[in-house]
This record gives sequence, structure tokens and C-alpha cells, in this order.
Amino acid sequence: MNLRPLACLVLPLALLACENKCLTLAKKVCGCERVASEVDTCRTRAESESSNLDITSSQEDYCESKIDTCSCDGLDTPEGQIACGLANAP
Repeated sequence: MNLRPLACLVLPLALLACENKCLTLAKKVCGCERVASEVDTCRTRAESESSNLDITSSQEDYCESKIDTCSCDGLDTPEGQIACGLANAP
């Protein structure tokens, strides 16, 4: 039995599971860029910077708490920035 097609499906999912939540959040914010090339540049920068950081468990928990509240709608507002962890609540 050829498992290669299955490996091609499972491996990317396994790699996503290994990604820290702060990088996941950063990529989500990058997805809000208006031009595809800017999305790619932003995501590449986020991945590069993430590899140079040691994320603590409390930072990862914070990022995870923002993933569901963060959306592109209103990202240019203070409320939207707070929802994405880009600003602190007053």
C-alpha cells in the first residue's frame, strides 16, 4: 500500500500543530493585508522573527485567547487592535 498520498496530507497538519499560538495569531493578522504579496511578506517576517523568540507558556496562552476574537473587521480601530492583541485595553 502506498502511504505517500496520506503522508502528504498528514504532515502539513502535524506541522501546524507544532506552530506556536503567537505565530498562528501573527499569521492571522497578516492575512488582513490587502495585497497577496504583502500577506506573504508579513507571514515570512513573522515566521523569521518567531524562530528567534522563546515564547513563554503565559505568552502562548495570551495569544491563544486572542485567536478567536481577532478578525480583520475593525483591525484599524482600537477595539479591533485589542481583540488581536496589538494594543492593550485602556
